[in-house]
Amino acid sequence: MGDVGSAAPAARRPNARWVPIGSLGPVTTGRRPRLQPAWTAAAVALVGAAGFRATPRVLIEPPHHEFGRSTATISVAGSVNGRVRVAPSPVVA
Repeated sequence: MGDVGSAAPAARRPNARWVPIGSLGPVTTGRRPRLQPAWTAAAVALVGAAGFRATPRVLIEPPHHEFGRSTATISVAGSVNGRVRVAPSPVVA
């Protein structure tokens, strides 16, 4: 009868790898592991959050030096400006 319909043993196939059944170890392919896209998204989110937190300081310093106003006054003016711009948005939309 012979080997009709059965796979050739691993020793006869040059590219075959023998992995025991139930093995929990990784099978290495010799390639460098791929970077998971979620790690890239997380890095972009963290850098973006840091930039977002630094933006008010960058926008407050020039008027502080030019007009001599305190940073608190400039912050309150920016906050009021934001509220005034957002208030009519439900009506406009």
